[in-house]
Amino acid sequence: MRNFLIVIFIIAFSVNHYMSGQILVKENKLWSNTWIGTEKGDHFHSYYIKFQGDITINNRIYKKIYKSEDESQLSWKLYGYIREDSSRKVFIYDDYYQADQLLYDFGLEIGDSILPPYDPSPLYVCNISYVTFEYSTDTFR
Repeated sequence: MRNFLIVIFIIAFSVNHYMSGQILVKENKLWSNTWIGTEKGDHFHSYYIKFQGDITINNRIYKKIYKSEDESQLSWKLYGYIREDSSRKVFIYDDYYQADQLLYDFGLEIGDSILPPYDPSPLYVCNISYVTFEYSTDTFR
């Protein structure tokens, strides 16, 4: 019976870990982004984002966001500050308003509401779906 409970605990922990996904704000992540231009002659534009180093603002620890528009990624500029809390909410620090702005909330469920940045009207979650990445078995919610 004891072994059965241990197996159930391990399965439950594994499923919970798999469903909760990865941590977004991590120092070893590099994000590659491509913009598709709409004007004549402006086909594609790529830039890179990485999180490196910590800073404390209003008693909260943020990762520094660096951006590079250099394909060889030799030149980086400080772009802003980001943090992820224990409830899987990701915030960007807004210098102008000197406050957090919600960027992602991976814990939202149907019926929950959020306040979008700079708008006092709440948005309500009425549907959650899963999408499969092209040419992959990975999905995102």
